[in-house]
Amino acid sequence: MQLENWLTKIKESAVVQRLRGPKAPLYVALVVAVIAVLLYVAIGGVSCDKKTTVKNSSHTQLESSLSAILSEIEGAGETEVLVTTDSKGALVGVVVVSSGATDNYVVAKLMRAVATATGATPDQIDIFVRK
Repeated sequence: MQLENWLTKIKESAVVQRLRGPKAPLYVALVVAVIAVLLYVAIGGVSCDKKTTVKNSSHTQLESSLSAILSEIEGAGETEVLVTTDSKGALVGVVVVSSGATDNYVVAKLMRAVATATGATPDQIDIFVRK
């Protein structure tokens, strides 16, 4: 008996009455859109982990050390290094700018050295020619 009373109250409610009116498809579409956006965010469609290039002392020290050692590789010339991490400190990528990067053999040596020093995979390393 209580269930029947509850269902009757729901059927007579203002919300249900509006869903029976001429704007019902608009309300249904709005509710579906809101639910879809909430599900998209909840499932992980929007990432809250932002990449950061904030320079802390260990970051700067790694970049300086790596730049110095890469400059010692034959043919590399002057180099600069940028290491990027996500907000949790995990390595995102390494950018190397080298005056010797016009030579593919030098680029390969630089890639190998960066991978060895940082644990970065080749797709996380970009090497560019210094201007």
